[in-house]
Amino acid sequence: AICIAMAAPPALLVGLVSATVLVAAPFGDGFVSVGGGWQTASGPGTLWTWPLAVVVAVVTTLLCAGLAALLRFVAPPLLGPSTADEVRRLKAQTAQLSADALHLALQNRTARDLHDSVGHTMTTVVVQAAAARRVFDRDPDFARQALGEIEVSARRALDELDGVLASLRAGGGPSVAGPGATAAPTLADLDQLFGATRSAGLPLRASVAGDVAQVPDAVSTVAFRIVQEGLTNVLRHAGQPLTTVTVEAADGEVTVAIENAVGTGTASLIQRPGRTGSGLAGIGARVRELGGRIESGPAGGGFVVRARLPCRP
Repeated sequence: AICIAMAAPPALLVGLVSATVLVAAPFGDGFVSVGGGWQTASGPGTLWTWPLAVVVAVVTTLLCAGLAALLRFVAPPLLGPSTADEVRRLKAQTAQLSADALHLALQNRTARDLHDSVGHTMTTVVVQAAAARRVFDRDPDFARQALGEIEVSARRALDELDGVLASLRAGGGPSVAGPGATAAPTLADLDQLFGATRSAGLPLRASVAGDVAQVPDAVSTVAFRIVQEGLTNVLRHAGQPLTTVTVEAADGEVTVAIENAVGTGTASLIQRPGRTGSGLAGIGARVRELGGRIESGPAGGGFVVRARLPCRP
């Protein structure tokens, strides 16, 4: 490629000079030298040099065009892509990475929604079913009540699952309601959550203060999920200890706290050996997306989860 690039300018220069000399030959006096070797007498009798000048010019043009075409053919493999090609490649790569990141975010959001909603319901169903099985013979009324709660909980889980799937089919992910989708739960649904949790046998003290109806839906949903995940973890890991839930909307933020006393000492009905959960990690991701803060850890022999969420519309 370098040799071709170096050969083209001299060839063009020689061709142009030779054509110029041949055109000027009829107007000169003496001898005209072409190419440093061949000579002919100049003067009016040498008009035949003009057609030769045309031939030289055409040959020079074709030669340079051929060298340029050859250079365009061999340069890319030898010199690599041009700046414009590299820019186009980087733009395409950036667009693909953005699409992949969006797809991954959608997958993570869907997994969190399914974990929080369906996971909590399945936890209460397992606890209620186990309790009904233990007392089925000696307390059939309690067993029938537990089975009724299981039916209600399972129907609620199916509704939430249908909502998530309908949103995915609509193309917007779980945060965008599609046809037939169930609205995401908010703080207004806490009473229903508390009732289902108590029916699973968990002693629960709950306090909701402030105007929670004015909390933006996105923040309200995350606050609900924090309470839901906290109660689910108590049932899974601590048995049925006394648990306190406090929710307050004030001063432009929502504070949520879930604290359970020392566990009952009984093994969890659904916890599997060697299995670690991802619920708190998912809740932490939700909170950080909203610019809030969350902390969790052992407290007084039990466990506590506290979160603060700014109420930006």
